[in-house]
Amino acid sequence: MDYFKWFEDLIECPHCEHKHRPTGSHEEDDGEWECASCEKPFDVLVEYTPTYSVSKPKNWAGDDV
Repeated sequence: MDYFKWFEDLIECPHCEHKHRPTGSHEEDDGEWECASCEKPFDVLVEYTPTYSVSKPKNWAGDDV
């Protein structure tokens, strides 16, 4: 997964469609924002889909079943 891919996602004001760049912190991005263009408030909810990766331990010496 490209670590910086989420920077491609911009936050769009629902009032005037002005594009805002996320800060990179889910805690800071989530909540009420004020548009830099129209100065109206809007709410942002950060959603993500977790991705899981698995591997055998590097020192694994056991047999696979």
